[in-house]
Amino acid sequence: MTSLLVFDYDGVLVDSYNVFIPAFIDACKDAGYMLLATEDEFVQLLDENLYQSMRAKGMTKDNILSIAKKVKEYTLVNQDQLRAFPGMKEAVRVLSANHHLAVVSSNETAVVHQSLTALNLDCFEDIIGSDQEPSKTKSLLHLKKKYEGIPVYYIGDTIGDVKEGRKAGVHTVSVSWGWHGKRVADAMPDYLVTHPRELVALFKDYLPTQQRNKQL
Repeated sequence: MTSLLVFDYDGVLVDSYNVFIPAFIDACKDAGYMLLATEDEFVQLLDENLYQSMRAKGMTKDNILSIAKKVKEYTLVNQDQLRAFPGMKEAVRVLSANHHLAVVSSNETAVVHQSLTALNLDCFEDIIGSDQEPSKTKSLLHLKKKYEGIPVYYIGDTIGDVKEGRKAGVHTVSVSWGWHGKRVADAMPDYLVTHPRELVALFKDYLPTQQRNKQL
């Protein structure tokens, strides 16, 4: 059965940790937010929606937009440092033959689009970045309506991804190679995978939703 498979970008499709994190931390320091000066403090933000967590830290909308702009500029300049996770290109190509693919990300649309094109990962019909909609839940609800009548899965790497997918009423798939690592299992996603090839196995045939937190 055809499904809509919605991927997060950072930490799922592309290994961008060593580009995004330093840029984000430096941008926060420039904005005067020293409470977000370490990698651990940043990663904790991803237990919820990134932008909601930033607002909870006292950041204004202007602060957040300024930080996002600096991160975007730095990432676009350093695109050559980004790599697709091993096995991801092959998995995406196989999955695109029988499923609709999309991306919903906390990164900006231009960054995601340029990176996926450069990495020959241009199999996605929709890309929604934070500049279009900072709430992943709202983005997923939009796609759920657009692709009404077929199952929708959100494939993410953080606890916040699982929470937002659940709020949108879609199936959640977590990967263990991303920014939250194996800790993402604490959020009890519907499925947990440890390698991109397991995504191919998972979506080879439609699986019933009763198989909760299944690790292939």
